[in-house]
Amino acid sequence: MSRGAPLRLYSPVKLGYKLTKYLSAVTFTRDRPGGYWEDQGYPWFGGV
Repeated sequence: MSRGAPLRLYSPVKLGYKLTKYLSAVTFTRDRPGGYWEDQGYPWFGGV
């Protein structure tokens, strides 16, 4: 199970506060709901 098998998650965001650390569930939606950091006032995309 090295290298993420059987599932790999691609997370293209560049800043550390937006990196994926743990994955406990996968939900597919048509919209993009906010999360903890968006509730704190940060933008959805944290790229530089």
